[in-house]
Amino acid sequence: MNPSRLTCRLVAGATGLLIGAAGALAVASPASAHHPSVDGNAVCDEQTGEWVITWTVENSETDLTGELTAVTVSPEADLSTITEGAVLPVKGDGPLQEEQRVPGDTTHASLDVTVTWTRPYQTIVKSDHADLKLDGECAPPPGEVPPSGEWEFDCETLTIGFTNPSTEELALTFVPSTGEPAELTVPAGESATVEFPASEGLTVEVLQGDEPVALEQPIEITPEAWAELDCAEDGEGGGLPETGAPTALIAGGALALLALGAGLFLVARRRRVTFTAS
Repeated sequence: MNPSRLTCRLVAGATGLLIGAAGALAVASPASAHHPSVDGNAVCDEQTGEWVITWTVENSETDLTGELTAVTVSPEADLSTITEGAVLPVKGDGPLQEEQRVPGDTTHASLDVTVTWTRPYQTIVKSDHADLKLDGECAPPPGEVPPSGEWEFDCETLTIGFTNPSTEELALTFVPSTGEPAELTVPAGESATVEFPASEGLTVEVLQGDEPVALEQPIEITPEAWAELDCAEDGEGGGLPETGAPTALIAGGALALLALGAGLFLVARRRRVTFTAS
């Protein structure tokens, strides 16, 4: 074989290998560069006793958006921004962010995201994972008045309830506009109630120590609310005539139905109010 022809073949073969390798690198390099970046940050909300987690997902590419094709969050939650099918903006246009609230005794949270990029020559699929360890328990400061409670009343009783989510007992004093004050101690993590005789215009102030507890909804039985219950006493009716056993049975049944109807009426007219302590 002509040496010069052999040399040409070797050169051509080497050139082909170089071109093939360059093509493979051109295809493989973008795929290796594509990736999502998942991060999370947790802060304790002492007013509610919940962990507030902010999840962030960012794109590695400055020229191509991605699509979230799989999302798994723990504890489970219905996310609205970081969700399957969402578009991941190009880098520089801002990440996707989502806030998740979890109970204060949660110790672990995680987010797994898979992103798909589609280029003219290939489809790239990459995943990333963020794992958070929530150190300590998130709870309101010891002795803080719980953020919410409720009160209700009927024609006889005003009932006020408080829940204590802190780790120490909560001592409250209730001062009614009429009658004697009442003390209430709510154990840590539990609920308790206090009762007062209900009357038109009754108000109750709540104190923690010597300081009044500011309530968004004051505890007050207004004249309008009292009138809605129709608590006026009915006059006494006359006795039923005694006309034999059948009449007595009928009268007894009528009285039972009347008592049942009155009970259902009072239950239906019972007023319940939910308030928030600030």
